[in-house]
Amino acid sequence: MPYNYELAMSADISAKVLQEMICSLVEEQTGKIVHKAEFIYDEHNQFTGMKVFFENEQAELFSNKIEQPKKPKVIDKKWKPFIWE
Repeated sequence: MPYNYELAMSADISAKVLQEMICSLVEEQTGKIVHKAEFIYDEHNQFTGMKVFFENEQAELFSNKIEQPKKPKVIDKKWKPFIWE
């Protein structure tokens, strides 16, 4: 996987810049839009990776049907379950 980042021999990179770099790389490689990315740390507070969440890609459904108000369901209060004796 090629990287196009040119860095000096040492550099201080803030968490925000690193997050933006990873998000842009993931978007470029997957073709999906990143909604949120979170850093993952272990129990010793060491960086172990990132969780990346993508935008919801579900299609919205539309219809030309006029919505009718739903009628309340009638509950039969006289019905009782059969109990074996």
